[in-house]
Amino acid sequence: MPPWVKRYVGTPWRPPQWTCWQLVRTVYREQWGVALPAFSGLGDAISKEEARLIEATIHQEHMDWRCVVSGEAFREGDRAHDVGDVVVLNQMGRDSHVGVMVSPTRVLHVQATANTHVTDLMRMEWISRVTGIYRHRLM
Repeated sequence: MPPWVKRYVGTPWRPPQWTCWQLVRTVYREQWGVALPAFSGLGDAISKEEARLIEATIHQEHMDWRCVVSGEAFREGDRAHDVGDVVVLNQMGRDSHVGVMVSPTRVLHVQATANTHVTDLMRMEWISRVTGIYRHRLM
């Protein structure tokens, strides 16, 4: 796992300043100098309507992103992604949660129920929620 990961671990969820998307934006800016757009409320879903808006935003941004591993391929063992790729996870029936891959199976992310932490996506509660892993065009 890259040493820079420790810098973010433990940062509490604090919408709108610190959400899953804000974490991704911060890591991309600080580690690779890539500026990602800000989205009001992204990663701050508390209702199905908000989750629908986040899902639409994620899919709209796919112009700058290329899927390198589908959710199904990840579950079958495909590890063609790199550190820094962004995993999209299903939350509340929508593609509305994101995190930064920090190893072949581990993701740095933050949730309303947990401070910023690293999770192994192979754990039962996560593996079925992976919908895709994406690489930004500037990476």
